[in-house]
Amino acid sequence: MDWQDGNESYDGTPDLGEYEGERHPTTRARHGKGRATLPHNDGSGLFDVYEGEYYEGERHGRGQYTYANGARYEGEYVKGRKHGEGTFFYPDGAVYVGEWENDAREGRGKYTYPNGDSYEGQWRQGLRWGAGVYTYGDSGSRYEGQWVRGARDGAGQWIHPGAKYNYTGSWVADKPTAVGKFTFDHGAVVHGRYTSVVAETYSEESASVVPEPTLQWTAETFDVVPPPATATGMTAEEIQAANAEAEAAVRAEALAAQ
Repeated sequence: MDWQDGNESYDGTPDLGEYEGERHPTTRARHGKGRATLPHNDGSGLFDVYEGEYYEGERHGRGQYTYANGARYEGEYVKGRKHGEGTFFYPDGAVYVGEWENDAREGRGKYTYPNGDSYEGQWRQGLRWGAGVYTYGDSGSRYEGQWVRGARDGAGQWIHPGAKYNYTGSWVADKPTAVGKFTFDHGAVVHGRYTSVVAETYSEESASVVPEPTLQWTAETFDVVPPPATATGMTAEEIQAANAEAEAAVRAEALAAQ
């Protein structure tokens, strides 16, 4: 469990912090609904507050845990751990809504970053892992595809709203690799080999922001595949002109990135 997912104090003992609420009739353990003020476990002398359900001395059921630094979790607990559906409000303004397992983001969920970016998809061990969509708040561009340990890895598509093309290809360790293709809005497909020219400086821990990649060609294997005129409603001459524009646009992208 990393810190920004909430390093909660464990209150499975009846004498930790101050408690007001229901207790077990026999063991006198916290049991039922209650409110506990707990020392934050970083030794700072500050206090967290939990209000919700208990079962035999442990947070179990629905509850709200408010941290000394302003972070807050609202959702389900199992045996003292965040487990099930829950929402976490981070101190920096980020918000995660989704599934948890053993105090970590696990399953499906959406993480909205302070800068307006968002990731929605699968999580594993607190990291982006599986199928998911990362959307950039400033540009509206998005990556749809596979993730491994917080990085783009596997088949994926890079979509540019408002632009004339999208990129589809394979990614390894957050970088495009091998042969990919640009698909233009009129249906033409330009094949080639691409690499990312963005330095990857972010941390793979938790849910850090993903840099927006700039793609460039490493080999000029421009193989324009024109769409059939019947599929586009365009004449053969119009398709030829559009394909020439498509190839010129990709070449310009490559030169601009060098």
